[in-house]
Amino acid sequence: MDSLKKVTRYKYKNDVIGCLSCCILLVWFQISNPELYASTWGRVETGVLENDKTIQVSTVATFDEVMRRFNETSPNRSIKPKCLQGPQRTRPTVFLSLGRSGSTVICAGLNAMTNSHSDSLHVEYVGRNHKDTLYFFDTTIPVKDKFEKKGMNNIPSILNKHAEKKDVPGLNNSKHGEWLVNHMCRLQQKYPDDLVGFKWKPNLTQFMERKEARETLQLVASLAAKALKDEPPIVFLRSRRNMLDVALSSLKHRQHEELHPHCHTGDEACIKEHQQRLFVSDVQLFFNKVHSGWQKENIIDKVLVSLKIPHVSVSYETLFYPDQIVNGEEEWNSMFQFISPGARRVSWEEIQGAMPFASTSLFRNHTELIENWEEVYDVFRGTEVEHLFRLSD
Repeated sequence: MDSLKKVTRYKYKNDVIGCLSCCILLVWFQISNPELYASTWGRVETGVLENDKTIQVSTVATFDEVMRRFNETSPNRSIKPKCLQGPQRTRPTVFLSLGRSGSTVICAGLNAMTNSHSDSLHVEYVGRNHKDTLYFFDTTIPVKDKFEKKGMNNIPSILNKHAEKKDVPGLNNSKHGEWLVNHMCRLQQKYPDDLVGFKWKPNLTQFMERKEARETLQLVASLAAKALKDEPPIVFLRSRRNMLDVALSSLKHRQHEELHPHCHTGDEACIKEHQQRLFVSDVQLFFNKVHSGWQKENIIDKVLVSLKIPHVSVSYETLFYPDQIVNGEEEWNSMFQFISPGARRVSWEEIQGAMPFASTSLFRNHTELIENWEEVYDVFRGTEVEHLFRLSD
């Protein structure tokens, strides 16, 4: 028994020493390598507002930090996509938008207005989340492995349904943006009269951590620079939604997993299920997500401009809830005519008639949408994202 106690004490002592050593090592690493220790896409800092209220303010990698990563790579100038250089009724399009931002409804409207049947634009081809996109753009992985269903992420199921091996970056395969040209050419050849492309969720992590993601954007810019004036072979549609609404929509679907993501026009039962007030239990965490998400979206916008990516930017709010009908009409037509040059303008009535999905929001006012809105607004008040809060319809 005494020997057992000695062994136990010895083991406990070694465990304590080992734990302390790990802590000391971790602190030393954090002090010596602050850039590596901090997440490349998000950090949290403490801020004090004018009313002496202390809050945790999330921060993200700065625009300069992101562009330094892009400057480490150079565009592939050897690709000449002849298959995309001929006359096209619509331009191959990448739809750049976060989830819960109305992208499915927008894509459905664009398909209807261009009379397209390929339905490729809504496909989240490079992934549905951060984990997916990091895996898709990892060029150390053999392409055949990305098609095998291993339960790690959504990429295998997406690729098996929508891709060929030449359309995917991987070890010794379609790198430096070549996969994008291959994929767009194949879609264009398969659906020569349709709007083709895919949806790309623009999380910052992929551009900070995956060279292939950066090179793909650079290739798009390079192809546009070499093309005839106003005839880029591949274009981007950039859509944004109020980040507070994005967070509320995500919260609603986490709290009510049984809800269908969208309701078809006329489905009153589905619409009614969606129309409920939300309670934000962890207000600080909610604020951090909104604030950091808003910052990241701003950086993505600046990256597109800095790289000279051919794109048009639109707002979910103006598309679906314009202050004046003429504003909404103009927003839709800016997209429509960018992807389909020379197309006639469409009216607000035609736009509304092309929408297969209904609005699921009973109110626009956040004081009606959020059950504990005063508590939530108190954290937003005085910050750079206070303007996202709608206190009236």
